[in-house]
Amino acid sequence: MSTSATRIRAGAVALAAAGVLFLAYPALRPWHDEGTIAGATASMSSTAWVTAHFFAMLGFILMPLGLLLLAAAAIVAAIAVWRSHVLPRTSAILFATGMALFLPQSFSPAAVRIAHGILPAAGSIILAAALWASAGRPRAAVSPHAGRSSADVSDMAHYPAEWRISS
Repeated sequence: MSTSATRIRAGAVALAAAGVLFLAYPALRPWHDEGTIAGATASMSSTAWVTAHFFAMLGFILMPLGLLLLAAAAIVAAIAVWRSHVLPRTSAILFATGMALFLPQSFSPAAVRIAHGILPAAGSIILAAALWASAGRPRAAVSPHAGRSSADVSDMAHYPAEWRISS
């Protein structure tokens, strides 16, 4: 297996693990009324609370996204996936929606937060599976064409059909 394929598969594993960790975070943490001292103490002194938040931290570490621009980076990544015609568009939508809603869902009830965990998990796992499957395929070098802007080059429709994964 080539080094490129190894790197792609390692990235796919990290992305899938991040998705599972983002689902585990809200599903495993204790849900008490943290608006009261007793509820906050019950939640935050629990091993499950610490473990769940550790999973969230690992999820963020495994995802190659920036600190303050998490939602923007996810949306830009989704646009790149969408335009590439190489990876499944569904994964881009689920992934970007989950990341864009990550902060707002923090103010929701437990059931909404757990349901939200499905979005980045599903998007990450679908994207990881597509990356894994594409690891052994030949890659074309992307270089700007004369007279075309770098934005035009992101449209990969000029690549042979066998290099694309249908969405």
